[in-house]
Amino acid sequence: MVVYTSAMGFLSQTFYPAIVCLALATSSCTTALRQTRPVSEELHPVAKPGQVMPKWPERLPATLPGITSKDGKAPVPLGTYGHCQVLSLSPGAKDPLLLIASSTREPVRRGGKRLDFDLTVDEKHISRFVTTHHRLTVVELESAWAAPVRGTVLYLGSIMGIARPEQRLIATLRRDGWNVIACLPPFQLSSEDIDLPVNGTEDLPGAAKRFAHDIDHHIAERAYVAESAIAYVKSNRPDWLRGPTIVIGSSAGALALPAVVERIGPVDAAVLVGGGANIPGVMLRSSLELVNPSMQAKQSGNREAGSRPLTRPELDRFETCANEYMKLDPACLAPVLDRTPTLLLLGTLDTIVPAENGVLLQKKLHNPEVWHYPVGHNLLMIALPSHAGKIRKWINTKYPPRITPSPIPYEKRPKIRVQFTDNTAPEKKKRR
Repeated sequence: MVVYTSAMGFLSQTFYPAIVCLALATSSCTTALRQTRPVSEELHPVAKPGQVMPKWPERLPATLPGITSKDGKAPVPLGTYGHCQVLSLSPGAKDPLLLIASSTREPVRRGGKRLDFDLTVDEKHISRFVTTHHRLTVVELESAWAAPVRGTVLYLGSIMGIARPEQRLIATLRRDGWNVIACLPPFQLSSEDIDLPVNGTEDLPGAAKRFAHDIDHHIAERAYVAESAIAYVKSNRPDWLRGPTIVIGSSAGALALPAVVERIGPVDAAVLVGGGANIPGVMLRSSLELVNPSMQAKQSGNREAGSRPLTRPELDRFETCANEYMKLDPACLAPVLDRTPTLLLLGTLDTIVPAENGVLLQKKLHNPEVWHYPVGHNLLMIALPSHAGKIRKWINTKYPPRITPSPIPYEKRPKIRVQFTDNTAPEKKKRR
């Protein structure tokens, strides 16, 4: 389980909390949508069946971030896999806890300010990370409890990490003989603030491009991490990949799932829980007010001076432009799942990933099986354990089990705590 904490309110200054809210807030409430304009299907024309080859956000050759051991065992570098460096956070463990680091040309935080945070594993192994260009993600390898092993499930967690309902779903899969590669969300997602400045009407396309660029970087990071994790497993645990591979994405993980499949290649089945298409629209329409584009009357370091919310026509144009610039949106990449058995679980009352965006994803996919539930986003996620039996049955119809499911043993999961420090305030001059 991963717990994110902030010493100086760092997370509130990045695009990260916008996506954090996808799983944190209650979505079954009756809060009115900030924007009720309909989703346009013309934003993403239907692509031809077959593999899609987008231009991926670039990653530099993999390097290690600065690491200082403060207490206990330090992370152990295991080598380069794909475009990432892989480190072990639990040396000697049967199922290792991995830290995957990629490098990007662009500073993770605007202005290239250094990013410092302490990573604590099980309250005893503490390491200080210092970086400007690295994006870091934790991956858990979890072996099947039953034999013979049926195959591998690549699980893309929600922004909560691997929350308790997701843990119970994973336990069900392991009991049925599936190895699980559980990818958590990256610690740092983007360089943008949630308050998106638009410097005049002529800057609307430029601001929308920056917005789409940041979303693409987040989605791409999850795909690069999955690619690296599978490369590590292929090299060190090749028996894991002898059977079918199934990808399951929950909430934010579902938004990234088509891009992950595009990156790693064909899979044998896919399950998306609480997903959708047209991510810019999701961010702009969500009942949580995840982003706030504002028109700046004049260039100023103080964003509150001379700013106003975008008008309805301006917001419509902003969304349209952002969709045109998006490369890794599920609507763009839906054809990669055309030949893959696909299951969607959607909440008809979802206002966090708005229900209409889930319907749009359903239309873009090629003949998926869809289960609708009269609940909001959060209740859909909380109810994952109750859905686990049906998901398991759906998987079993595709890949019948050759085993008797094992009982679920007690297993202590590693606890990860991340505490960020603030580098935004100017340094105080030292007294002579």
